[in-house]
Amino acid sequence: MPGTSSANPTPTVPKSPIRILIVDDINFDVEMVVAELDRAGLDFIFAWAGDAANLERELAREHDVIISDFDIGAFTALDLLDRVRARGLDTPVIVVTGAIRDEAAVECLRRGARDYLLKDRLSRLPDAIRHAIAERELEEASRTTHRLLRESEERFRLLAENARDLIVMAAPGDLRYVSPSSERILGYRAGDLLADAIVFWQILTPESRAALESAIERAARGDVDHQRAILEWRHSDGHAVFTEHEAAPLHGEGAEPIGLEIVARDVTDRVHAERALTEAETTFRAFVDASHEIVYRASVIDSSGAGRLDFISHQAAEILGYRLDELLNPTGPPPDLVHPDDLAEYQAVTAAHVRNRSVGTRVYRIRCRDGSHRWVQDRFIPIFDADGQLTGFYGSARDITEERAVQTALVEIQKMEAIGRLAAGLAHDFNNLLGLILGYADLLKTIVEPSGEAASWIDEILDASARAAGLTKQLLAFSRRGSTDRQVIDARERLSQLDRLLRGLVGERVELVIDDGSEPCPVAIDPTHFDQVIVNLATNARDAMPDGGSLTIAVDRPVRRISAASHADDAPESEPVRIRVIDTGDGIPADVLDRIFEPFFTTKGPDRGTGLGLAMAYALVTGAGGTIDVTSAVGRGSTFEILLPATSLPLADAATPPIADAEIPRGNETILLVDDQAGLRRLGRRTLTELGYRVIVAGYGEEALRAAHAFGEDIDALVTDVVMPGMDGIELARQLRAARPGIKVLFVSGYVDEEAFHDRGDDQNAAFLQKPFTGNELALTIRRLLNAES
Repeated sequence: MPGTSSANPTPTVPKSPIRILIVDDINFDVEMVVAELDRAGLDFIFAWAGDAANLERELAREHDVIISDFDIGAFTALDLLDRVRARGLDTPVIVVTGAIRDEAAVECLRRGARDYLLKDRLSRLPDAIRHAIAERELEEASRTTHRLLRESEERFRLLAENARDLIVMAAPGDLRYVSPSSERILGYRAGDLLADAIVFWQILTPESRAALESAIERAARGDVDHQRAILEWRHSDGHAVFTEHEAAPLHGEGAEPIGLEIVARDVTDRVHAERALTEAETTFRAFVDASHEIVYRASVIDSSGAGRLDFISHQAAEILGYRLDELLNPTGPPPDLVHPDDLAEYQAVTAAHVRNRSVGTRVYRIRCRDGSHRWVQDRFIPIFDADGQLTGFYGSARDITEERAVQTALVEIQKMEAIGRLAAGLAHDFNNLLGLILGYADLLKTIVEPSGEAASWIDEILDASARAAGLTKQLLAFSRRGSTDRQVIDARERLSQLDRLLRGLVGERVELVIDDGSEPCPVAIDPTHFDQVIVNLATNARDAMPDGGSLTIAVDRPVRRISAASHADDAPESEPVRIRVIDTGDGIPADVLDRIFEPFFTTKGPDRGTGLGLAMAYALVTGAGGTIDVTSAVGRGSTFEILLPATSLPLADAATPPIADAEIPRGNETILLVDDQAGLRRLGRRTLTELGYRVIVAGYGEEALRAAHAFGEDIDALVTDVVMPGMDGIELARQLRAARPGIKVLFVSGYVDEEAFHDRGDDQNAAFLQKPFTGNELALTIRRLLNAES
């Protein structure tokens, strides 16, 4: 060794090669150990014992060191240590394992293991072997030294000088001995330190110097602390060196204590590892504190699978309202934390991932301290001990209550979109049928006696068709595919017309009172929107009175000015028309009163409402320039009050008066009529032909383009349905205009909004007519379009 002048062999260096016995029942693990020792350049030969029989045979042979896994199938490292001790062997045993409990590691050391390593730290194994062999040699040398101390002080000196650990002997103010290993451990020659003791004390940190000097002084007084202690030194190249030492009293010639003798081992790597672990724990704690998730560690405390929380982050207190000490109770957390309806699935998911030893995700409701529940998404991993027994779980839980609410709302939106598309399709087809009914009823009216009974029947057909068209218009309004037709109506008369519908809606158990006042109440609003608001409010009132009650709907013009409701941006500037919907139902709790107009917010059960009724009423009223507000108390019913701006404009006619035949505009232009419904094509052709027009018909877009090309002459106007198989009416108009730039276009449709066409082209050359329409309406519209200047 460097700095050793003795010619005697160094006892801490074993003869080459090192004889190693590897005890492990897994070939791969043996190969890993051998590969690591080869990589470190260790000169060794090895034997392998994978079962009890081979172990007994190998223990009869001589080995320098034994490397053993903790669990070797039929026996453990603890059994091996007992066998080594029973045979009286002093062969060092190093335990190398993949996972080991702290208590098992302590027991291994207690039974004589020199060291224990994890298999993911095999880089330490070569040094551990050297240290183990050195320790055995040192122990043997130490025993020899104590036995021969009085006979030969020289022998002790030779042993100390060749020890791998640092040996120091000191009395107060007197450094008596430093082993040559100081050069290897600290970078300083032992002779230099003894020649200038100041250097020795200066390479200790102030704290370590004070601790060592204090221990030496106490030892001189007979008080020796035999506990292991850590000292920090400064190596000659500047880096820190940490040693762990054991102390013994230093005796004088008369066997009296005069100071301290220490044997210090270099544990720098271990200290750095412990500090790295502490830093990692600090970093983990910082991440946990900064996270929005609940991080936890749980232990299984009995065979039934019951558990307790060993750690849980502070977010649990913030999200769930519990104190941390309530959750970290040694007997387990508060009972019934998981919602009863979610418990079976929670247990099934947990059991599946325990069986598979895999990471799992559980979604469930967890009870808060106030009794409410919140949804959490809990990602967890089961933990097992070396025997394969479940010991607990690590996991993190994220509050997804708001996400679930958004997902539920999205599902409702998608459902309503689907219903809207269905409603629009039904309205489109129904309007086509109504178009046939209205058209042929118009034709019939031209051939019957105006004063006869048949004419009155035809008027009934026309009136019923108009009402049916109003129903389809409501479907289109629901699907948001119809146009808004704001008219001036008398709210009193409109409410009276709804009387029969409302009575059927609320049922016999609810007494309905319609108070329509005594003076006109003109307002400007789409009549179907007005109806929808009243129906939605009446439905809401009915649901609030499951056992029956009274519903009053009143309309008036209050003498005094009514202040604007809190839900509107602006109050009506003129004296308003007031509509009140008053029920004697359950009432609305104060804590939800401000939210009742929010889309998808409802206090009804999941099968009784979507939360859209009041939201739609609010949107339609405010869209007409009005306000809506509510007053309510639990058990005392609710009053919804609508204020709509009154108007001085004249009321819209209840029905368009029939136009005399002489007043119907006629023409002689050429018109291309396109509709995929054969009945509507025949009706349109007859109507336009009787008005004097020359008509070309086609059933779809491609056929219309071919017919126009084959016709060869000028075509003055295109009358086309919008929705057709293949090419729609809009694309047909675009292609036809490319070939005939001056052509006029009349779009007709059962559900498309008129405003959509005004955004697509020149209004002077295009018009829109909503199905169903009468022959007179077609005649007026086509004439107006043809007469418009391009």
